[in-house]
Amino acid sequence: MAAVQAAAESSGGNYSSRTSPQRFPTQLVGLGFLVLLSFCPGLPGDFAFDDYPNIVENPALNPSRLTLTAFREALMAGESGPSGRPLASASFLANRLLFGPAPLSYKLVNLFIHLVNAALVFALIRVLQRSVSVGLENSRHLAALTAAVWALHPMQLTSVLYVVQRMNSLYALFVLLAMLMWSLGREQSLARTKPMDRRWWVACAACGLLGVLCKENAVLLPVYIALMEWTVFRFSGLTWARIPALLGAVVLPAVLAVWVLSGGVFAEAYLDRGLTAGQRLLTELRVLCYYLQQLLFPLPHEMALLHENWQVSSSILQPFSTLPALVFWTGYVAVAVSQCRRRPW
Repeated sequence: MAAVQAAAESSGGNYSSRTSPQRFPTQLVGLGFLVLLSFCPGLPGDFAFDDYPNIVENPALNPSRLTLTAFREALMAGESGPSGRPLASASFLANRLLFGPAPLSYKLVNLFIHLVNAALVFALIRVLQRSVSVGLENSRHLAALTAAVWALHPMQLTSVLYVVQRMNSLYALFVLLAMLMWSLGREQSLARTKPMDRRWWVACAACGLLGVLCKENAVLLPVYIALMEWTVFRFSGLTWARIPALLGAVVLPAVLAVWVLSGGVFAEAYLDRGLTAGQRLLTELRVLCYYLQQLLFPLPHEMALLHENWQVSSSILQPFSTLPALVFWTGYVAVAVSQCRRRPW
């Protein structure tokens, strides 16, 4: 709280000077070059796996000409999620009509989206730096390094070169944009000691909706905003938001987890998968440990599209590694919560 108050007091009536236009950060130019250099070798590749049923062999996304009926059918052509992901489907349709059916054009668009996302990560870190700690507010190099780690990590490969994963990049674009706008709005409200302008709220909500229309993961946007408030802005001027943030980020996911484990939801969807929703949730505890390992120590030989050798967790003790995974993540969250005030980063 002290850091946020100090930032607000130091801004005072000089908010406009802090947000005045600045020269384009040269670090982004270097980052863009590195991203292009890293992904270019994979651009000539063909479509793969889910690209075919979702894009190549989907007649709604390959019309001979664009009509209102064809456009409406394209929006309803997706079968990847409950929403149908119409905005992602619309982007595939536009790609096909503007640049043709070659996979290269799809991958180039994916690469462009990835570059935009990297710039958004950079901008978001820059805004958060100004609010979280003295001594970091002018460190463009730290923001550039963070964006570089995010953009160049090997796990990002499928978001660019696996065409159908544009759904992932597009939803991330809108979520990052919403987080950036929320941070800018909160920074403005703290500097002026006034409530956040409603236009920021509307813009964030609109981006969240657009993100959901690309991929359902965007429903986690309120959780991300709640985490930014807990660790950076500390609900300063938004004390009323603590309770809904707590409900949205902690209580509701816990209730949903209990519901899933009890078999009361998604039961029919898992009838032909060889496991239940509860077993999948338990298995994910171990899978998340594997993801964390790959984030910190990426091993190229393990980065395949298919991972079919995972044993399903039928209970907390079967296999036994499920229990240590549960203990690890419980402790991980507990440490994060206990340290969020002293070490918000």
